[in-house]
Amino acid sequence: MKRKTVIIIAGLALAVSAAAYMATRPEKAAWTTPVRQDYVQSVLASGEIAADESLTVISEAAGKLTKVGFEEGGQIEASNIMAELDSQELKNSINEKTAALSAAQSNYNAVVTTNYQVAVQEVNKLKKELEIQKRDYEKNLALFQAGAISDSELQKLKDAISKLETDLKASEIRMKSYAPGGSEAAKQGALVAQARTNLESSRSDASKYSIKAPFSGVVVQKFVSEGQIIQSGAAIAEIAKSGKKYAEIKIDEKNAVYVKQGQPAYVYPSSNPDRKIKSQVSWISPVVDRASGTILVKIEIPESAASDFLLSMTVTAELVTAEFPQALVVDATYMARDADLGHVFVLDNGRAKQVYVKVTGEGAFVMIEPVSGLQAAAGESQPETEAPVLSEESILLYPEKLSDGDRVEKQENGGN
Repeated sequence: MKRKTVIIIAGLALAVSAAAYMATRPEKAAWTTPVRQDYVQSVLASGEIAADESLTVISEAAGKLTKVGFEEGGQIEASNIMAELDSQELKNSINEKTAALSAAQSNYNAVVTTNYQVAVQEVNKLKKELEIQKRDYEKNLALFQAGAISDSELQKLKDAISKLETDLKASEIRMKSYAPGGSEAAKQGALVAQARTNLESSRSDASKYSIKAPFSGVVVQKFVSEGQIIQSGAAIAEIAKSGKKYAEIKIDEKNAVYVKQGQPAYVYPSSNPDRKIKSQVSWISPVVDRASGTILVKIEIPESAASDFLLSMTVTAELVTAEFPQALVVDATYMARDADLGHVFVLDNGRAKQVYVKVTGEGAFVMIEPVSGLQAAAGESQPETEAPVLSEESILLYPEKLSDGDRVEKQENGGN
């Protein structure tokens, strides 16, 4: 009786120890390191020199005009709101797309966490069953050779092994598809990305419901009145401005986010790059040309150089959106991001340390800078902390399933 009691106590102690180990053992995580290099953002486009005359302001959205704040013959300042449209329908759309993004994110999390863990357990179970079945086959093979069992009995064992091997392969394929980067995870991730794009598109449309003056000038003609229902593309007013020369260039719509009013720009005759002058973006069209998929951008030609740039001359414009010498550049998949803010996990004495960063760039590799005192997504202030040092020596961990302070080990082939 005593012996039986001792065995039970020893078994319980072993189980407790095993549970404690499983609860505290470090997670394995893929990792990478930042790279120190020059990081440049620029947009190059061509166009021609045009005179500064007048422009017809149009609406990018349809709806009822709730406000019209200008009169014919009146002066208007750049960026002043000329008219506003009822945007309640857009607000409802944004709420629906926010819910859709939340649902897509939940589905993705279920695939790479719950489904993946279940698949891992299934693979491990089948591996053990296959190992046992193979050992049983070896034992029965000796019996068969001794004539103790029939060929059909041995064949049943072979068939059982074959079925387990087939099931194991199928389970391994399923497990890989649920893992980060796997086919099913990628499919759910694409749905998240599409839901996010839909939401961002609706949010960007919000600006279309406030029609602003593109520049300072005089209202030559008024085409609408308050309370009127208009369609997208409807003319709002014609505005005239002072006579100057501009380089009118066409930017591919995919690069529109990188072009800002007042942004420094270089312009030169396409036939003579040595005559480059420095100026800035003066105006950006609020409408995409559907035929060419481009957006018209105007760059003012300084008065001192106006004689060198003849009307209709073909010119090239170089818009350097940003230059960052010896910046810290990292694989974008190793960060959690919201617009230009985000965080990375740094391996620090065997634990994942969450570091808030400012993010620059939209490609596969982005520039990061550590920051402190960020504003949370819900508008709550984060506690002020000293911005930690990040360098090309820092070990950045793949952020999926990580939390600040988690115990972590690098995967053996997880780095670049």
